[in-house]
Amino acid sequence: MQIWRFTDSSHSIGHSVVGHFDPPLVVTSVLVAALAAFAALAVIDRIESTGSRTGQAGWLGLGTVVLGGGVWGMHFTGMLAYSLPFRAGFSVGWTLLSLVPALVGSALSLYLMSRRPTGTGRIQLAAVFLAAGVGAMHYTGMEAIRVAARLWYDPGTFLLSLVVALVLASLALQVRFRLLRHRFASWVAGAALIGVAVSGMHYVAMAAVRFVPAAEPAEAQPWLPQSLLAGLIAGTGVLAVVVTMVATVADRRIREARRMAAEHDHRHREVLSSMGEGLLTIAADGRIESTNEAADRLFGVAGGTLVGTLATGLFSADSGPTGEPTNGVLRPGPALARRADGRAVPVELFLHRFEGRGQIRTEVLIHDVTARRALELQLSQAQKLEAIGQLSAGIAHEINTPIQYVGDNTRFLQDAFRDLGQVIEPLVALKEAARAHPDLAPACARADQAAARADAAMLLTEVPLALEQTLDGVERVARIVRAMKDFSHPATEKTPIDLNRAIASTVTVATNEWKYVADLITDFDPALPPVPCVPGEINQVVLNLIVNAAHAIGDVDRPPGAKGTIRVATRLESAHAVIAVSDTGTGIPAEIRTRVFDPFFTTKEVGKGSGQGLSLAHGVVVRKHGGAISFDTETGRGTTFVVRLPLGHQPDSTR
Repeated sequence: MQIWRFTDSSHSIGHSVVGHFDPPLVVTSVLVAALAAFAALAVIDRIESTGSRTGQAGWLGLGTVVLGGGVWGMHFTGMLAYSLPFRAGFSVGWTLLSLVPALVGSALSLYLMSRRPTGTGRIQLAAVFLAAGVGAMHYTGMEAIRVAARLWYDPGTFLLSLVVALVLASLALQVRFRLLRHRFASWVAGAALIGVAVSGMHYVAMAAVRFVPAAEPAEAQPWLPQSLLAGLIAGTGVLAVVVTMVATVADRRIREARRMAAEHDHRHREVLSSMGEGLLTIAADGRIESTNEAADRLFGVAGGTLVGTLATGLFSADSGPTGEPTNGVLRPGPALARRADGRAVPVELFLHRFEGRGQIRTEVLIHDVTARRALELQLSQAQKLEAIGQLSAGIAHEINTPIQYVGDNTRFLQDAFRDLGQVIEPLVALKEAARAHPDLAPACARADQAAARADAAMLLTEVPLALEQTLDGVERVARIVRAMKDFSHPATEKTPIDLNRAIASTVTVATNEWKYVADLITDFDPALPPVPCVPGEINQVVLNLIVNAAHAIGDVDRPPGAKGTIRVATRLESAHAVIAVSDTGTGIPAEIRTRVFDPFFTTKEVGKGSGQGLSLAHGVVVRKHGGAISFDTETGRGTTFVVRLPLGHQPDSTR
C-alpha cells in the first residue's frame, strides 16, 4: 500500500491520465449534499425544541447519519460522475472506513450547532469539525479506489481543497444562524452553502488528483464496480435524507398538535376557572370527576374536595324550606345546593350528557339564582310599592274632598259659636235684670236650672277649644294628603319643581320612620330656584336618605327617651341645587365606605334593608339627572349625604 501520495520534482507525472466529469451527475452530487444538509438543519431545530435528553440524543444520532451519510453519498456520486479511460472499482473495507470521519465530523458539528447560546467561536469550531470530517472522508474514500494506476496529489491543490471546505462551511453556518428569525430561509441558505462547501471541497480535491498508469496490477482486495458501489451509496444517502425529512415534518406536526392541544386544554381550564357558574363533570357511576373554582366556592369547599363524591348528595329538590332528596337522579331545573356549612343555596341546573373515553358522562352547569331571586323579590316589592303609591294618590284625592267639607263645616261652626256667644252674653244680662221683677223670678229660676244642667259655662269655654283643635287636626290631615299627592307625583319627565316643598312633603310622609328616634330639622334656602328633575324619583332619593339616617340613629345606644337629630337642608351652590341630609348616627366604617353604593350591599339585619336604597339613589342622581352624590362620615359621630342637582338642562341618559 502506497502511503505518501504527494507529488514533487522527483515524480514523473507527465504521463498522468485525466478523467472527465458527467455534468448531470455532478449536479446530482451537489443536490445530494444540499438535501442532506437541509435535513440536518431541520434536525437541529428538532433537537432545540425537544425537552428530554433522550429525545435530543435520538435526533442528534439521526442528524449525524443523514449529514454524514449525505456527505458520503455526495462523494461517491461525484466519483460516479468521474470517468477514467480504464476500469475502476472500490475497496469495500476502505469505502466503509471512509464513512467514519464523515459521521464523527457531522456529530461534533451538529452537537455544537444545537447548543445555546451559539457564539461566533462555537460556530467556527463547528465549521472546523465539519470541514475536517468532509476532508478526512474524501481522502479516505479516495484510498478505496482500485484502478491500474498510481494515485498522486498536488500539495497546493490538496491544501486548497481543505481551505475551501473550511471557508464555505463557516460561511454556511454563519448564514444559518444569522437568519434564525426566518427559519425556513435559514435552512435553505445554510443547506445550499453546505452543499456547495462539501461538493466544492470534493471537486477541488479531485483537481489535485493525478492518475499515473502503472504496470503492476491493483492490490488483490475485495472490491466492487464503480457504478454499482457509488449507486448504492448515493441511493442510501438519498433514502436517509427522505426518511429524515419525513421524520422531522411528522415530529414537527405532532409537536404542533400537542402544543395546540395543550393550549386548548389550558384555555379550557382557564375558561372553566373564570366561569361565574359552577361546573361538575360526572362519570357514569354518578361520582364527580372534576369541578371548577366556581363550583368549589358555591359548595364552600377547597379545590378537589368534591372529586369522587356522589353528585346527587349535593342537591335536593327545590320544593320547600329544606327541599326533598333527589332520589339519586339529577334533573335539570330548580334545585337547592347544599353547602359544606349546611346552608342551602337556590340554584338552577343545566345537564349535558356526552360520550368520552368510552363512557357516558354528564356535565352539570350550576347557576346560582340567589341574586336573581333577590331581584325578583325586589321587583315584586317595587311593583307593590308602585301600586300602593298609585292607590295612595287616588285615596289622597278621594280624602281631599270630604276633608274639605269637614274643615269648612268646622270653621262654620267655630264662627257660628263665636256669634252665638255674642248673643248669649246680653241675654244673660237681661236674665239678671229680670230676676228683680216678681212676675219673672220663676222663669229666671228655670233658666238657671237649665244652664246648670247643660253646664253652659263649661260649654262656652271648651267648645271653642274643641273646634280649634278639630281644625288643627283637619289641617294636619290635609297637609298629609297634600304630601302624599306631591310624593306620588306621576310625572316621568323632568320638570322644574319647588324642591323645598317636595322635600317638605317627603319629610311628612316619612314622619313615622324618624319621629320616635330623632328630631328632624329643616333648613331650606328660600332663594332656591325651580329645579329641573323627575319629582317622584328625587322624592324617593330623599326618602331613602332620611330612612337611612333614622336607622343609623336608631343603632346608637342612648338613654331612654333620648333622641338624635336629622337635619335636612337645601342651598344654592353655583349652577347646582344642593340637598344635604345629616344625622347623628353611628357613621360608616372605613372598610365599607367604598361599597355603600353597590347593589344589594347592606349592613342592616335581614328584613330591615335590601341594599338597594343608596344604589338606586346613585343611579337616579348620577345617571338620570347628571348630578353627583357623595358623603362625609365620621365613625361614632354621624354621616352627611350631599346630593347635587344641575340647574341647567341636562340630557336624560336613560333615553
